[in-house]
Amino acid sequence: MKLLVITFLLFCYSFSLDAKVLLPDTCQDLTEVTENSLILLNKKEFIELGECIGAAQIKTKRVNWIPEACSEIKEDESSILGVFSLSKKEALQIGMCVGVINAVFTRYDNERVLSYSSRDRKYQCIRGKQAIDIMLSSSKVDMNREDVRELLCKEVLIW
Repeated sequence: MKLLVITFLLFCYSFSLDAKVLLPDTCQDLTEVTENSLILLNKKEFIELGECIGAAQIKTKRVNWIPEACSEIKEDESSILGVFSLSKKEALQIGMCVGVINAVFTRYDNERVLSYSSRDRKYQCIRGKQAIDIMLSSSKVDMNREDVRELLCKEVLIW
């Protein structure tokens, strides 16, 4: 009986290792994630996958899911059980919100403003809880990367 239980646990553990291998290290190729591997991913891995999706989508097109995705972070903070109460969809949405914020921060923070009238300016961007609060307080729903930049980054003089 013990041998059967140990075999079963090893069998299940090997499937979870396979799912971790299928999760891409970089966000450039999400085609390796299959339907079967999505079943085996844990919530932390769903958040990481969501970060990849959020960053990729905000770079290429307008998205209308940002307020809903960022609201999941606030709901998770107020939950007594924390990450244990998350569904896979909610974990994915949290990752997507974080991915959008990180993509804009990575792209624009401390970059020079490309404008003829403001050659001596650069962007200073925020992230973290303050960025999430700003995203939630925005009345805009359909946003692209420049819209998010306007919310999270301000232009400052270079000294």
